[in-house]
Amino acid sequence: MTEDDLPVPGSLEPQGWAAAQETFLRCGPKLTTALAVMLRSHADAEDAVREALFRLAKSLPTIRDRSPQALDAWLRKTAVRVALAERRRTRRWILGGLPDELSEMWRAASKRAALSLSPDEQAAAGEALQFVASLPGMQRTAYVMRHALDLTVAKIAEAMGCSEGNVYTHLKRAQDAIDKKFAAPDKAPQQSKTRILGRGRGE
Repeated sequence: MTEDDLPVPGSLEPQGWAAAQETFLRCGPKLTTALAVMLRSHADAEDAVREALFRLAKSLPTIRDRSPQALDAWLRKTAVRVALAERRRTRRWILGGLPDELSEMWRAASKRAALSLSPDEQAAAGEALQFVASLPGMQRTAYVMRHALDLTVAKIAEAMGCSEGNVYTHLKRAQDAIDKKFAAPDKAPQQSKTRILGRGRGE
């Protein structure tokens, strides 16, 4: 999804729409990628981001903190809520398969987000991304929210409708599976594969 794919402003105030566009350019590609992994659907992820952008533009007059960081956080939180509603409605997070275009979509999003990755790092990141997408639904959702969307455990628990203890359990199981998958005598390869998804264990 590019800036040209954003919904038509319609009756929205120009200031609100401009803020939504600027926010999309800052964090839209990474957010779309993370939600695509969580939902196992690129199209549903784009729909969630579009809806969140529309809500941001419409709600701007009521938002007190309009700093870039605050608006980015507002968009992420809203998009996650929309995505979770879609997940509960369709349950594609359990029944759906991994989209064929996921790796290509990740590379495109990485370029748009101005990430500087070598070819080897891009390949490692794509492999790690596909593995995260294969995790059980609750583990995958918690891991993406924490490490790709930078949400706190409290916010994840609220969004997922479970306790913080359960969130920690899902995060640990996801991280253990990732560590086992990419285990190596030298820790550098593991860090290279998982760093694009988040901070990793102990950070």
